[in-house]
Amino acid sequence: GAMVVVSNLGSAPVEAQVSLDARALHLPTGERTVTDALNGRAIPMVDQVLTVPLQPLGWRLVHIR
Repeated sequence: GAMVVVSNLGSAPVEAQVSLDARALHLPTGERTVTDALNGRAIPMVDQVLTVPLQPLGWRLVHIR
């Protein structure tokens, strides 16, 4: 698996979209589970793109497996 930090350093809330390169992250092919590493909640991923809502100066630690 991989751990990814997604952050918003801006002054407004955002829906951050993060495109992942599974090969560069050494992730196996197939179905993936993506969760917030701190609270265990699912994070949506469609076509290798994560969508993460973030408040100003907010961050999320994302676990991909």
